[in-house]
Amino acid sequence: MFRARVAAQGFTVLAMVAGGMYYSKDRQVSQEIRKLKDQKEKEEKRQRWIRELEVRDEEEKALKAMMADRKAQVQAARAASAAAAAAAEQKGEEESKQGPGVLGALGLSGGWGKPQETVDSDAQAEKERKAADEAAAVMRKVRGPIKPKDTSTKDGIDDSPKK
Repeated sequence: MFRARVAAQGFTVLAMVAGGMYYSKDRQVSQEIRKLKDQKEKEEKRQRWIRELEVRDEEEKALKAMMADRKAQVQAARAASAAAAAAAEQKGEEESKQGPGVLGALGLSGGWGKPQETVDSDAQAEKERKAADEAAAVMRKVRGPIKPKDTSTKDGIDDSPKK
């Protein structure tokens, strides 16, 4: 019996040593798997950040293009208003050569029609609206469609207090 007891204790010690070796290898393998998983998560996070930066860059480019278009429109409008002012001044000089007439003498000759400034401002407002619509379309294209927030509860049960 004593020999069997010694053999059983020897087997127990051997089983503990073998189990320790097995689990240390298992621990090493699981640690390597965790490292690979962490690396994969870091790379995915990096890729998401790069995509976010690209989206921001596209938005910035679209905004700069819109601002450049707007600047060109403003410059064109200023040039047109300067040309209109020059034409009006020339027309005024021609009228002064011919004489202002009876209404001109009374100060009633001008202002019977729609002023040129109003026409220009209406056209300018239309251009601004179109530019804003184009900018909104570009922003929707860059950002994608807006998804509505899900207001339903998980189980379909409303936990809000009832009055």
